[in-house]
Amino acid sequence: PTLRWMASGDDRHVVFLTGGSGFLGGQLLRDLTAQPEIFSKIYLPVRTKKGQSGKERFDGLFGKYGDRCVYCDAADPIPQDTTTVILNAYSISFQNDVSDTLRDNVAPMLALLDQCQQLPLIRHVIAVSTAYVQPYLPFKMCKAPIPCHASEDPEAAYQSVLKGETSWEELRALPSNHAHTTQNAYVYSKTLMEHVVTHRYKHTVPLTLFRPSIISCSSDGEYGSRFTPPCAMGMLSQSRVGRVFPGTAHADHVHVDHVSQLMLKTAISPKQRGEVPVVLATGNSAIVVPEFKALCAQGSPSTSATTIFLDKHSTPQRWLIAALRFVEILIYRVVLGPKIAKIISTVYFNYDHFLSETWDFEPNLPLDLDTYYPAMRKWLANNPPPKPRQSGGSTSRKDGSFLLAPFMMLPLGFVLLLMPLCVYSY
Repeated sequence: PTLRWMASGDDRHVVFLTGGSGFLGGQLLRDLTAQPEIFSKIYLPVRTKKGQSGKERFDGLFGKYGDRCVYCDAADPIPQDTTTVILNAYSISFQNDVSDTLRDNVAPMLALLDQCQQLPLIRHVIAVSTAYVQPYLPFKMCKAPIPCHASEDPEAAYQSVLKGETSWEELRALPSNHAHTTQNAYVYSKTLMEHVVTHRYKHTVPLTLFRPSIISCSSDGEYGSRFTPPCAMGMLSQSRVGRVFPGTAHADHVHVDHVSQLMLKTAISPKQRGEVPVVLATGNSAIVVPEFKALCAQGSPSTSATTIFLDKHSTPQRWLIAALRFVEILIYRVVLGPKIAKIISTVYFNYDHFLSETWDFEPNLPLDLDTYYPAMRKWLANNPPPKPRQSGGSTSRKDGSFLLAPFMMLPLGFVLLLMPLCVYSY
């Protein structure tokens, strides 16, 4: 949908945006800079990294957007003329230590919210969370911080985990935490963050929690990222390597431009202190995983291999997934090396959960499948996977197609014979 906005007179918004170099941040910048009548200035904090100064990185990342984008040293305070703050920076790493995740992501957000209390012109602060703080069905839609061990005393819970006084194993064992809440450090830290910011700032900052679902390519198919799950899975759908996936979920994808439009519409809306509403940037859970694979591969110049979709809720099929995955990871280990094999194994571990369950979301940004799949195929056609490198006419270890081919042609019956020998824990 096209969202139309109006600014009252010359009372334009001065935005402080974190996470501008990410996928969603890039779309936000496109929309912010495309509407000078509403957004007069965008401050972008950038830190020094890998030998480059913050200003050098800013020029490389954001110079193309023009002079309304203004460099800020990440260590400097939020400028005093800021009216709107969007806290979008967060590392999406599922396997990090939970204390490190809080220290690297939640603590900097809290420091910025402390500053927001002192900004004289502040109108609205958006803290970006994730729709997946909410557990899967039969858990019903919840537009409030999710009940967990932090519900009664968020500050004590935060400090205990941050300081390492409560371990990850202890968090997973607590009966007050849903199994989904401690599925990984990312989901848990977002859940805890919502409790802490609501408790600390509801009376001092005009704050809204914004929960996007799984963000996919833009509705026109022009903008996407290999690092967002739908685009990455679309690439996998065209692969010549056979795979096995859970396939029972009704996944929820949303277009990145629709998420950006809803966030900015929320950001310019008047906001009072005293409550912290939750805005769901979620769709209609329209993605059926086997259909997604088939329709993304449709029209691909390469012939994709068969993907087997199974049900992880069934014990026999769960064991079958484990056995087939063991064979697949073993092949990657031989052909591509242990490092790449471990990365692929970790990706499977992280995302199998989200391909197995379905969530009760509010359909604020519903997908039209008749336009979604053509947009996805357009992005995939314009962004083919990188090809393995070859050296001197000989096939290198990274290009293992000559080794992989016999395994790709293994009959399923032979793979099943290997099942009793395969013990693969994930």
